[in-house]
Formats: sequence, structure tokens, C-alpha cells
Amino acid sequence: MKTQWTFHQCDRAKERARSYWSKKTQRLERLLANYAPDVKRVYLTLYHHSERAKWELRAVLHLPTGTLTVEDTSPTLNEAIDAVTAKLATSIGQHKSELRKRHLNRGRKHRRRQFDSASEFLAQDAAANRTDAFAALIFPYADQLYDHARRELRVLERQGEIPRGEL
Repeated sequence: MKTQWTFHQCDRAKERARSYWSKKTQRLERLLANYAPDVKRVYLTLYHHSERAKWELRAVLHLPTGTLTVEDTSPTLNEAIDAVTAKLATSIGQHKSELRKRHLNRGRKHRRRQFDSASEFLAQDAAANRTDAFAALIFPYADQLYDHARRELRVLERQGEIPRGEL
């Protein structure tokens, strides 16, 4: 993972922040193992507010599938890095979960949209008894129809309307 730091009013803590961050990134690297090393970039901005004795750390993680941002303000530098690492790990988990859901929903919606666009012509061909045109139009959807029919028949089998093993 490529890391870029920006420091504001904390020149003496640069090396300490970099070394402590490098120890904490192993957890993030494990969570992001599916991404190539050159596409993972994290931009860290560290602020030291001396009047409030607080450290503020912001992290922006750029991935090919999205951008994640977290921040934390803590009294010590190590606490800020720990908190940002934990928040990033949580955000990565949520992001991966959303990606899985999005992938499944996108596939379903795409198949539904494709079939909806052809459904009007299928109805016309069925009403006009044009079996060759109907078959030619429905053939690209044969896999989807097979999966749908198999699911429906299994449901009927579980409900007891079709004897088990008859399929």
C-alpha cells in the first residue's frame, strides 16, 4: 500500500508517526489482500493542536472500488493512529460487504432489465404463434430460465406439491 503523509505543526513527530503507522498497516494489508499493491493508496494528514494538546489524524484510502475516509482526534499520537487504523478496518469491512451486495444486485437488475426489454416482443410472438421468432428471442435467456425453473421446482418440492426426487 502506498502511503503519503502530510504534516501540520508536528515536525518532531514525523518519524515516530511513520514508524508507528508502518506497524499498524499489517492489519489493513490483510483486509486489502485482494487488491494489487499499486492500486491501494492512503493519504494521511496529521495535525498537532498544541493549544488543545490534541493530535488529529485524517486518512483517505483510495481503492479501485471506492474511497474511504476516517479521522480521529486523540490526546496522544499513538492513540490517534490506533483509532484511525481501527476505523479504517471497520470501513474496509463495510465496503467489502457493500461490494458483495452491489455485485449480486447489479447482476439481478441487469438480467431483469435485459429480459424486460425483450418481454414485449416475446408476448407478441407468443400471441401471434410465431414459435421460431419466440425461440430465437428467448434462447439467450435459456440459462436464466433454467435457473429460475429449477428454483421454482425446488420450492414446490419443499412444499410437498411435487414428490421428492421426481425432477
